Amino acid sequence: MAADKMDTRSKIKQIDIELLALIKARGELVKQVVASDWQV
Repeated sequence: MAADKMDTRSKIKQIDIELLALIKARGELVKQVVASDWQV
């Protein structure tokens, strides 16, 4: 049972890392869109 909990925690950690990467990528895209809006 304890091993299952550890596995779940490592999966959660992995998802957190992926989420942070997605949020950063999204932030970069938003910056690009805002920058292009200002150019127009």
